[in-house]
Amino acid sequence: RQVVTPNNDTLYNTTWLDLSQGPVFIEVPDMGERYWTLGFLDMWTNPFGHAGRRTTGNPAQRLFVHGPGWRGEVPAGAAPIAVPGDDAWIIGRILVDNDPADIAKVRGLQAQHAIVRADGSGKAAAHQFDAGIDGRITAAPDAQTYRRVVLAALARNPAPGADAAAAESALRFLEPATQAHDDAFAAALAEVHAQLRGAVKASDVGGGWSVPVLVRESFGQDYLTRARVARNLIGALGVEEAMYIMGEVDESGQALDGRHAYELHFGPGQAPQVDAFWSLTMYRRSDCMLVENPIGRYSLGDRSPSLRYEPDGSLRLRLGAAAPRDAACHGNWLPAPAGDARRACSS
Repeated sequence: RQVVTPNNDTLYNTTWLDLSQGPVFIEVPDMGERYWTLGFLDMWTNPFGHAGRRTTGNPAQRLFVHGPGWRGEVPAGAAPIAVPGDDAWIIGRILVDNDPADIAKVRGLQAQHAIVRADGSGKAAAHQFDAGIDGRITAAPDAQTYRRVVLAALARNPAPGADAAAAESALRFLEPATQAHDDAFAAALAEVHAQLRGAVKASDVGGGWSVPVLVRESFGQDYLTRARVARNLIGALGVEEAMYIMGEVDESGQALDGRHAYELHFGPGQAPQVDAFWSLTMYRRSDCMLVENPIGRYSLGDRSPSLRYEPDGSLRLRLGAAAPRDAACHGNWLPAPAGDARRACSS
């Protein structure tokens, strides 16, 4: 539950990098033919870099990760990753089958990932760092906590040049003020936090579907989209690496409701065309998390053993809280919570 809208196809690697004391090496083992990626995000949640099968290949490799203050030559044989600030978040995925043996293999690969100092000492780069906030609290923070954390992050990760003026203007809201100001600010934080989650996004690609994230390396000055993604899809990768197609309404624009039955139909040869995998995952709309269901099925995709195609090659997926009346359709049934829900197709 550390990441909203988790996928049900990969195991995650996640870490924070503190580059204020110098560059680090990330060591990755030989990944065979398996899909994997490490997505690098700055403190502005821009997915500025990727390593993985698509970009750096699958052989064993070393990534040389450095901050803006580093000067020098990239070590021979290492792939450089330039971070725009002193801090970076890495969120990686490794494709895994729903099989204990394969899960064990992927955990073995995860154990071979390492982060070491690039100063020649060969020492592990791990150290304690006080983030100044309790990550277990998912509600909007109080004004004092928000101010303290944001100012500390800005000091280590200045706004990109195009955003400098906007950041300077926003700092006026972070200056020490009266209790009345803080009370109003806290109320505004809670209101915006709820609005970013609660708004039903209308379709922009037809049939009730939308693509809320088309970022490549930076959100630029699209602050609203960046805020929505940070609230609801934190850790989203660049569109060349992953595409997230979301459905929160049906084809008539009505919010999805698990008490209704829905069908998602792909004509012959019309299922998502992807290099690695696609899947349709069910989430509870209120918190963007997976939902317990009687058959323990949280997604359907091209790797699902139960998936059955029609004789003409088309594919029909059934969505709803109640199982389809036709038992032959149960293998293509994705259970939904009884109330309102959201479905997402990630590829």
